[in-house]
Amino acid sequence: MWVIDEDDIAANVAMLTHLTNLFARVLSSYSGHALGHIRCGTTANDDGSLTIEDLAAIADLTTGALGELCTGFIDQDMFPRKGLITPFPERLSWKTKLIGSWMAAPDFRIHRHTSVIELKPGATKTRLTTLGWNAIPGRIIVPGQDFAS
Repeated sequence: MWVIDEDDIAANVAMLTHLTNLFARVLSSYSGHALGHIRCGTTANDDGSLTIEDLAAIADLTTGALGELCTGFIDQDMFPRKGLITPFPERLSWKTKLIGSWMAAPDFRIHRHTSVIELKPGATKTRLTTLGWNAIPGRIIVPGQDFAS
């Protein structure tokens, strides 16, 4: 099940149905096994406990941070390449540094998978990059500063 805010992509039942079908097609092309029933819901389905809102907030925060990270990588012409460890771009907000360090931390039970779909202006092919997150031993990132642990 995928939960999303009531953004433009899921603004009404027809759009949510289209999103669910698209999501199922994309997932099935990457999965080597049957997925069963794919469902997409919005935060409108929250029962008042705000559990669904909280779950969607995690994705919203990480997506915003990933957007800032990718923009920084592109602006500084240092987009991650296979086999290379790429440091964070310069001039990131404290929030993106904090979320990025969480994404790289190896001991969290929440699984983190990041794929970037890139279509350059004028290009005829898209590029799909899967980012591997790695923490540098002995370093932690806290809001606004980088400290050795």
